[in-house]
Amino acid sequence: MRLAPALGFIDKISLWSGKVMSYLLFPLIAVLVYGVVARYAFGSPIIWGHETSMFMFGAIGLLAGAYCFQRGAHVRMDMFYNRLSPRRKAVVDALTAAIFFYFIVVLMWQGAQFALHSIAKLEHSGSVWKPVVYPFKTVIPVAAFLVLLQGFAKFIRDLTFAIYGKPLS
Repeated sequence: MRLAPALGFIDKISLWSGKVMSYLLFPLIAVLVYGVVARYAFGSPIIWGHETSMFMFGAIGLLAGAYCFQRGAHVRMDMFYNRLSPRRKAVVDALTAAIFFYFIVVLMWQGAQFALHSIAKLEHSGSVWKPVVYPFKTVIPVAAFLVLLQGFAKFIRDLTFAIYGKPLS
């Protein structure tokens, strides 16, 4: 089928986003270590450490979602699912895709509204440090879009396997 290259491209995007996010764990760790050392070793806490680490952790968690979805690392109800044959799993996944698409489209739509409102206000946090928050709120619809792409790829693969009994090649 002609869809295989497009689905492979979506997989590459998901893989790339996961790898980039994995490398962002190092700056996150550096911020956390610096904050702890500054507070406990030098008695001089930093005002920006907590919020920075929260923003970074949130962005990493959200933007790694497509990678996790591609790898099958998200939580699912395995009690019955694991007992199914691969083809029946594909049928179940294809049928439950409507729930996924509804959720992810609503998340993307509402996340975009949330981000646009924040951008329009040039929103800053209410803390003493007052960093801008709209770039981090923009991560929500971007991450939802990446998961939507990966969900589309998974749906096409599941539907193909459910119908033809063999993987898309």
